[in-house]
Amino acid sequence: MPEIAPFITFILYPLFIFLIGIAIYRAQVYRMSRTYWRGIRGAQTPGSMGYGWLAIKYFVLYFLTLGLITPYPLCKMWNYIMDNKRFGSGVFKADAKAKPLFKIWLMTYVAMIVVIGGIGSLLIDAFVSQNIPIIITGYILIFVTMSIVLAWFQTHLYNTLISSVTFEGVKLNFEMDVMKYIFFSLKNTLILIFTIGLGAPFVMQRWVKLFCEELSIYGKIDFNGISQSPETGPEFGEGLVEAFDIG
Repeated sequence: MPEIAPFITFILYPLFIFLIGIAIYRAQVYRMSRTYWRGIRGAQTPGSMGYGWLAIKYFVLYFLTLGLITPYPLCKMWNYIMDNKRFGSGVFKADAKAKPLFKIWLMTYVAMIVVIGGIGSLLIDAFVSQNIPIIITGYILIFVTMSIVLAWFQTHLYNTLISSVTFEGVKLNFEMDVMKYIFFSLKNTLILIFTIGLGAPFVMQRWVKLFCEELSIYGKIDFNGISQSPETGPEFGEGLVEAFDIG
């Protein structure tokens, strides 16, 4: 019935967000259970339902604030996942704070509006006059400028999130330079374009290497005090992740 279609959508959309949240968390459960070091198994303790509810909660806040609240849910959901990570009997903790990111995000937010508004008006005139070169140039400019603007925020976000993690007295520190991140992302994009996507595994390896190079670890772990994890993890891969293609 057409008159109830909006209500069905209203119900299904939050359910979809809820399931995506569960899928993301369950993927961490599977991956951590397959992570071993020195015979000790990693683990992600049960908490997928809670993460699903957080996904709905913060999606609503994101919608009501038109995205202005973005740093807050990103930090809260990161803390939730990290606080439930284990390596053997060792416990991970994260205390990422959103407050230092808000200034950067607001500047990024305004910059995105300026970029879209400025180049968007140019594109409207180009569409009216059917000026194909200007249309193509406009889309390229939007892609490049938006990538640079977002990279500035993403760099600070990664620095904040990763540097908030501790494990049994060990502190992580991550300091990525903004320009290095921008040029690195540009190179990866060019690799994907010129290899028609075939270079994706190489790009993933480059990202892992970069993050390892920029990561510093302070402190010392007493490995003799860490025992095997009681969590065994699922026997099979996470079907929801595969269904939503969010690997």
